[in-house]
Formats: sequence, C-alpha cells, structure tokens
Amino acid sequence: MGKITVKVTGADPDKDQAISYSESTSSTSKTFGLNNDGGGKFSAEIDCSPGTYIYAIVLYGDPGAPWTAAVTTGVITHPHSGHFSPAGYGSTGDTAITVGKR
Repeated sequence: MGKITVKVTGADPDKDQAISYSESTSSTSKTFGLNNDGGGKFSAEIDCSPGTYIYAIVLYGDPGAPWTAAVTTGVITHPHSGHFSPAGYGSTGDTAITVGKR
C-alpha cells in the first residue's frame, strides 16, 4: 500500500479545503477533505495502491494572500505555491504523481 501526503499553508481556516484525485487510467475522481490543523494549515494522508495518480488541490482564502502546498509520496515531493484570486480561490491544477516507484 502506498500513501499520498498533502500539506497546505495559507488557506482560510473557516472554509473547507480539498484534494481531488484519480488513477491516471480512470475517469472517476475522488474528493478527499483536508484536515484543519489550525492557523491556516491543512493536511491529509491518503492510502492508495501503487500507480500514477492525477490530483488537484482546491483552496479558499483571502484574495491576494499567498498559499503553499506540498504533495509527497515519501519519495517524490511536488511543491506548489501561488496567491488567491480576487474571488479567494486557488488551485494546483491537474498534476501527476507516482506512488510506489521512483
């Protein structure tokens, strides 16, 4: 069994934050809510089978405020960062990550 770990900073602690992911060979995605760790920090650990996954993190925060996210499998880490849009929205966009192999 593999694991995808997500850590986010800068998000609005009063709003739900989430990651959507799917196996690269599937058209069905799953949405997984991030745990509110306080102070604008969120996290999640998702157990999954080895393979390649496509994910996107959806965040909400103060317009123009910076945010960061890191998605890791323990071997590979993808850092993301940006600023919330005027509507208070941020996203990593679709990103591929492989679990269980380098």
